[in-house]
Amino acid sequence: MKAKISTACQSKMMVKICITIFLMVTGVLSTYAFGPAQLIDDRCGSTPFVSGGYVYFQGGGNRNELYRRQINVSPIGAAQLIDDRCGSTPFVSGGYVYFQGGGNRNELYRRQINGTTIGPAQLIDDRCGSTPFVSGGYVYFQGGGNRNELYRRQINVSPIGPAQLIDDRCGSTPFVSGGYVYFQGGGNRNELYRRQINGATIGAAEFIDDRCGSTPFVSGGYVYFQGGGNRNELYRRQINVSPIGPAQLIDDRCGSTPFVSGGYVYFQGGGNRNELYRRQINGATIGAAEFIDDRCGSTPFVSGGYVYFQGGGNRNELYRRQI
Repeated sequence: MKAKISTACQSKMMVKICITIFLMVTGVLSTYAFGPAQLIDDRCGSTPFVSGGYVYFQGGGNRNELYRRQINVSPIGAAQLIDDRCGSTPFVSGGYVYFQGGGNRNELYRRQINGTTIGPAQLIDDRCGSTPFVSGGYVYFQGGGNRNELYRRQINVSPIGPAQLIDDRCGSTPFVSGGYVYFQGGGNRNELYRRQINGATIGAAEFIDDRCGSTPFVSGGYVYFQGGGNRNELYRRQINVSPIGPAQLIDDRCGSTPFVSGGYVYFQGGGNRNELYRRQINGATIGAAEFIDDRCGSTPFVSGGYVYFQGGGNRNELYRRQI
């Protein structure tokens, strides 16, 4: 449900009163504190990724090319084509942009970023089934014959290191944090696991939850993930304790990987799981749902005081809102 403030609530005092009453009745905060939606690009096919003053995203006519736009200028910079073949959300790290590419968009490439200059495409692996994740000198990705195994390659050496199998069952982009790699695994690739990383050695698979429907997100001693019977609710578990903490329900409507930043968890929510919300995280306490936008088609990305997301009528345009 979205709040609408009547004309009788136009003064600052009355707005505060109306917002308070609305929150008490519905448990959902109004959008009055957020900036207006700003259109960045009218063609977007993935979760955006923000780094170094640019927003990177799938774009183009079929939403399967790779672009970026400068965002720390006004107006926002022109779209710059990086690669004409892109099949996933890009990942930027250490002066490179990593992405699924190739003819079928299921190989792993990277291109060097040097100011406004983009280097040539460098093939990393000829089998890639997800957004890559870069951490600690390695790139992690779904690979193998069916693109549903978990691999990594060392990237701070020349030539790039050989593919190292981490787990033979992986159903999502992995997430690396605190010496562990987190991933969807199990027989149907919809359970949540992690493995410890110790240099070149990978630890045994550690089971976290038997219901996981998205890439996990790790922050502040918790792992956040889509869970529940249909894998479309939002949960978290504490991971810096032994045994791992019980599942805590955050929201009963979640349609994407969550994103945690600045004491809030951002996620697709609402009746059809295609609106944008956030909830405040205060230790073990979760705040009320705050409505941000009624059109959201991807995992949001938060950076520099803005939340970036796919939006628009068909949820395939790129927007941001000041938060």
